[in-house]
Amino acid sequence: MPMFNGRNWTLADFQPFKYFENWTPFFGDVLTELDARAAGIGDAVASAQASASAAATDRATVAADTATVAADKTATHNDRVGADAAAAAAQVAAASVLPGQPGGICELDGDGKVPTSRLPAAILGALNYQGTWNAATNTPAIPAAASGNKGRYYVVSVAGTTVINGEADWQVGDWIVSSGASWGKVDNTDRVRSVAGRVGDVALTVADLPDLAEFIRDTVAAFMVGGNGVAITHNDAANTLTVDVTGHGLVAGRYWRLLSNGAPYTGAGDYTALFELEMFSASDGSGSDLTTGKTATASSVYSGFPAGRAIDDNASTEWSTAEGAASNAWLSVDFGAAVTVRSLSITPQPGRISGTVFVQYSSDAAAWATLATIAPVNGAGKQVFTYLQ
Repeated sequence: MPMFNGRNWTLADFQPFKYFENWTPFFGDVLTELDARAAGIGDAVASAQASASAAATDRATVAADTATVAADKTATHNDRVGADAAAAAAQVAAASVLPGQPGGICELDGDGKVPTSRLPAAILGALNYQGTWNAATNTPAIPAAASGNKGRYYVVSVAGTTVINGEADWQVGDWIVSSGASWGKVDNTDRVRSVAGRVGDVALTVADLPDLAEFIRDTVAAFMVGGNGVAITHNDAANTLTVDVTGHGLVAGRYWRLLSNGAPYTGAGDYTALFELEMFSASDGSGSDLTTGKTATASSVYSGFPAGRAIDDNASTEWSTAEGAASNAWLSVDFGAAVTVRSLSITPQPGRISGTVFVQYSSDAAAWATLATIAPVNGAGKQVFTYLQ
C-alpha cells in the first residue's frame, strides 16, 4: 500500500472513508504530504543548481590550468630549442679553430685524456710519484728518459746495483728521478739519521765521542810540556788530560837558548843556520827585542858566521854551525841579568832548522830547564811563537 502522512496505508485504513464526512481530514493530510514533498523537490532543485554552478567553476579552473600547462610546455620547448641552437653554434665555432692553437681546443687521446704534448712545461716538470723500484732486479724496468716521463720518480724499495745513467749505488729510500734528458739519484741514505745513537735535539758529551776526545787530548798534549810548576797527567782509560798549574809562575833566567831536537829538515850532517832570533817580555810578541845588544854563543860556528849575527837585528846576516854539526845545535843569549821571556820569533834559513826546538833558560848556563817546545816549519820568513808562559 502507498505511504501517506508518514506511514503505510492498508485496506483496513480506508474503511472509515465510506462516509463522506471522513474524507475532509484525509484530504487535508494528503495536501500536507504534497506540500512537504514539493518543498523537498524545491530543495533538490536548488542543490542541483548549486552543484551545476560548482561544476562549471571546476571546468573553468581546469581550462585555465590546461592553458597554463600548454604555455609552460611552449616556453620550455622554446628554451630548449634556443640552448640547443647556442650549443650547436659553439661547437661549430670551436671546430673552426685548429687543435693546439692559442684560444683553440684540445683534443683527447685514445684514453679520453689530454695528451702530454698539450700540457704546460711546468706541469711536465713537476714530480710525479710512480711507486717503488727494485734496484736489484730493475723492477719495474726504468725506461729511457724522455720529455714524456719528465718529473716521474720511483722510491727504491730493494737495494741494488742496476746501472742507470752511470749510477749503480742504490739504497733503500733513495729516489730515481727523470729530468726528461736523463735519470738521476736523490741520495736519501746519506742523511744524518741519528747522532751517537740518539735522534732529535742531541747534546753530546765526551762519553759520546771517545775517539774525538782522545784526539783532542793528544793534540793538546803535543803542544804542552810539563815543568816550571806545570804538571800534566794523562788518563787513557778516561780519555782525560789534566794540567795542574797551581805551582806555575812566570820564570826568569839570565841565559836563554834554543836547542834543536835532532837534525834539521835537510837531514843529518851539513849545518844548521839562523838569520835572526828575537825575544820579548810580552806574551803576544809585541814590544822591544830583548836580545838587541846582548851577547850570543853557539854549539859551533862556521868561519865568518858567528853566533852574534843571529841577534844583530839584520835579517840578511846569519849564524851557521860548523859543517857536519847540524844535529842538536843550540844558540844561547846572555842577558846579563835575569829576564822573563814570554814570546819569540825566528827567521831560519829554509831547511836548516829542526822541526822540534826546545826553549830553555838557566841562571848559570850549565843547568838548563825547558820552558816550552816550538815547532818551526820548513820555509822562509819570520815565524812567531807566542804565549810561551
